[in-house]
Amino acid sequence: ARILRPQDVLRGRSDREFFSTDVFDSGVVAAAVIRPGSIEILARSIAAVTRAKYAVFPRGGGLSYTKGYLPERPNSVVIDTTHLNDIVEVNTTDMYVVVEAGVTWHQLYERLRPERVRTPFFGTGSGLYATVGGTLSQNAMNYGSTRFGPASESVLGLEVVLADGRRVILGSAATPY
Repeated sequence: ARILRPQDVLRGRSDREFFSTDVFDSGVVAAAVIRPGSIEILARSIAAVTRAKYAVFPRGGGLSYTKGYLPERPNSVVIDTTHLNDIVEVNTTDMYVVVEAGVTWHQLYERLRPERVRTPFFGTGSGLYATVGGTLSQNAMNYGSTRFGPASESVLGLEVVLADGRRVILGSAATPY
């Protein structure tokens, strides 16, 4: 609570129930829901949550039907990633984008449309609120998959926040070249 803004820590029963539910199922109701607005705040929050012996369950747009983000025990915190929604870079010369986990496929499509480009994988069937991070967590297949493979085939690199709050850059993004 000292790391996030008050409106970004949800403790009310109805909020916790909502964020502990996917399209078809419900998990154990989380102890809290946090909505970090930056990678720095996310890293600090994850470190604090895990130090307190709580499990973290990251959630994208909430459109999964696989139970992938549903809490399994009461001492859990759901991380609503939808506030991590910055499109950091669009590079049409080298043909890549850098986005945060909460960017929706619709948001990315709208940003790329004036450039007359799109990503090889361009969204799930889950609708306007499906996030890039949620898609990758499920290794989703849908729009673009027949020709270009699942979402993971379009990823060049990732920045991952570990349980202790450290940030690790993987893939092509890790090289200075």
